[in-house]
Amino acid sequence: MNTSQSCVHEVRRAALPVLGVAALFIVVACGGSGGSSPAASLTTGSATNGSATNGGGTNGSGSNGSNAGSTNGGTNSSGGATGSSAPTWTTYSPAGGPAALNEAGNYLSYPSGFTTADYSPSFTASKSAFITVSTPTGLAYMGAAAVNSVGQIAAGAFANDSLDTIPFYWSSPSAKPVPLDLPAGVQYAFPAVISKGGVIVCRVINATSQNDYYLYTSPSAKPIKILSNIENGADVSISDSGVVVITTVSTTVQSQIFEAPYTGTPISVKGPSGSTAVGNAEIGPDGTIVGDDATGGFYMLPNQYSKPAYIGTNYFLLGVNSKEHMCGFHNGGGGNDNVAVWWSSPTAKPTTVKDSSTVQYTFASTILDDDSLVAEDDYGHSYYLLATAASAAVPGKR
Repeated sequence: MNTSQSCVHEVRRAALPVLGVAALFIVVACGGSGGSSPAASLTTGSATNGSATNGGGTNGSGSNGSNAGSTNGGTNSSGGATGSSAPTWTTYSPAGGPAALNEAGNYLSYPSGFTTADYSPSFTASKSAFITVSTPTGLAYMGAAAVNSVGQIAAGAFANDSLDTIPFYWSSPSAKPVPLDLPAGVQYAFPAVISKGGVIVCRVINATSQNDYYLYTSPSAKPIKILSNIENGADVSISDSGVVVITTVSTTVQSQIFEAPYTGTPISVKGPSGSTAVGNAEIGPDGTIVGDDATGGFYMLPNQYSKPAYIGTNYFLLGVNSKEHMCGFHNGGGGNDNVAVWWSSPTAKPTTVKDSSTVQYTFASTILDDDSLVAEDDYGHSYYLLATAASAAVPGKR
């Protein structure tokens, strides 16, 4: 959350598991409404099956032999999962859940209807440890937000209309806000992501009521327009080094990679088949990209973005952390049979993640650097759950 990743992304994914796998791929790729966050009412999970020690996702390389050199068309880890991990599930705290989340598990929440923003130093921190983020003078509400792994924040603030959002930067949760330099002719902007190095991407509604995307190479830099006239908004993710991946939704779903100095032509994300009609591409903290097409999930290692490799048929990827551990879901071929899974490396077999109750989790959308997973249930309920999967696996080898 993505998730995982430097922040929870601007577009939340919707899950409609009653659909067939092809339709489900489109739904997951398209996502939900921009800037939404987990709902205020959260239900505590009932599973108490202990830690996820069932194999720990360490069953070695994929069944198809070598890593295929991450070459076009290569397939890894196809076939069955290694088994099930059965972690203890807990819920987000406080009510409202993370509106922005980084790979370290720090997050922002809006417990009082956007009139205040709280920063939590970890998923398990008590409310007494929260830091209330200063609202800019003269503005009553906090909106679209992002937080990086060193506690820097980019967020919008507004007086009385969420469309009148002015972007600000906080050097720490307790710092005073500093306004970002708005593009010429633009009054409002919505921060989407912030990298560990302070690269910020904002969404702007233009004069034709479509969306432009601007990038700041630092909080004090002038904005650079990197994408124009996106009809339905986009899902934005960013690596620690500032590589940006934007997935747009129009007649097709398409993902593009933006690298410094951000003034050249972006790189189109292509699946192993060579098609650019891919969805749900996300970049992790170390620069690994995961994505999906109608067949299954694929990954692209840092500096190897022209060499995608499948992870396995009917396995779909939604998140990756800095250790190249991945998460997503498996679909058996259609209907309501999606189950959350995770991988300890790009070449490992997947491990199913579920609890002992009757609830099956449709997808794991975010894997944090400590291998905690954020998942949603089969029926698209608005609560989100947290579980620690396994920490023993080592980073993937290239």
